[in-house]
Amino acid sequence: MWVDVPMGTVSLFFNLSCAGLKVPDPQRPGRVLIAPDAWVAGPLDHHIVTEGPAEVDLLRIEMSPWEAYRLLGGTPIREIANTDLPMEEFLGRWATEMLYRLHDIKDHRDRARCLRAALAARLSDAPGPDPAVLHIWQRIRASGGRVQIGELAAEMGWTRRHLTRKFTQHAGLPPKSMARIRRLHLALDLLATGSGMAMSDLAVQCGYSDQPHLTREMRALTGRTPSHLLPDLIDRREDEDELGTSHSFKTSPAPGNYIRP
Repeated sequence: MWVDVPMGTVSLFFNLSCAGLKVPDPQRPGRVLIAPDAWVAGPLDHHIVTEGPAEVDLLRIEMSPWEAYRLLGGTPIREIANTDLPMEEFLGRWATEMLYRLHDIKDHRDRARCLRAALAARLSDAPGPDPAVLHIWQRIRASGGRVQIGELAAEMGWTRRHLTRKFTQHAGLPPKSMARIRRLHLALDLLATGSGMAMSDLAVQCGYSDQPHLTREMRALTGRTPSHLLPDLIDRREDEDELGTSHSFKTSPAPGNYIRP
């Protein structure tokens, strides 16, 4: 069993073991369903629990909403937010053939390289993201999630409603949710570095009003407090250093790792 936290990204999962995995059923809260061998997970605005054996051979790729929008043939990311769907629904035979290819590769680094290369080739001729929405995304990230939605709307010459509707269509989640996730990951990154910064100072630096605010947000979005998250954050940092990245894809051979967007 592991917990996935919101990251503002779209995940591609390839289950390369015989182990069945149970994911939350978006149509029936409180119920679970068996995940397919290859599936797409949309952006989350809350944490979810996936059930399965302690050892599972699972390859996961994190993609920005813009790359996912291109990969999935222009499917609005809003339509797949907070849900898991079979990859075949979007990518047809490519998903099945990719699953078989990955099965035949035993080293997880080689698998990651193979999948990244296949995705880069598939995206090479796909249209780029909407420049205006991409600008909003970059402003949210650069500000650490502190930029006000009214300020962004004024920059674009849009109403707040139009900005929220257009951004959500392409990113899957509203800008306020993306800003909240950005603040969360800034705090997680600082915790992972082991800087020794006082929690009250860390909270203010990441845009929270105080330490209790930080703790409430982490518990709401991850299901755990900062002290309970720390061991997993250290593991995540070590895995990322080992695997490295290509383009903006992040890979993980283990489902329990938290991967930055």
